[in-house]
Amino acid sequence: MNIQDFILTAVFSGLTGLIIGYFLRDLLSLFWRFYTTKIRQPKHLIQYHFEDIQDHSSPTAARKGSSK
Repeated sequence: MNIQDFILTAVFSGLTGLIIGYFLRDLLSLFWRFYTTKIRQPKHLIQYHFEDIQDHSSPTAARKGSSK
């Protein structure tokens, strides 16, 4: 390997390392968020949203569902 090939290899390796190092944390956090929300969800538990509970317990929600 001559000096020009070595410098070219070192520059490309350094730039690749900088790019991967800069974006690796964001990519890992994106992957972990996807994994926890889509793959690792409990299969038998239901996630409740308190806004939905308040909507269903309000008197106007009961009137909306009646057919009178």
